[in-house]
Amino acid sequence: MAVRVSKATKTSPESWLYMQAKLDLWLAEQKPTKVEQFGEVAAV
Repeated sequence: MAVRVSKATKTSPESWLYMQAKLDLWLAEQKPTKVEQFGEVAAV
């Protein structure tokens, strides 16, 4: 899809992929998440 949009708008597909990644990250950050604390991790 990024390739199609880039050809139609004469831009790079990478710019569209970057914008989609930024949007995905922003949307994920908007959701409240509950994070459990991990105990100590032993070195192997």
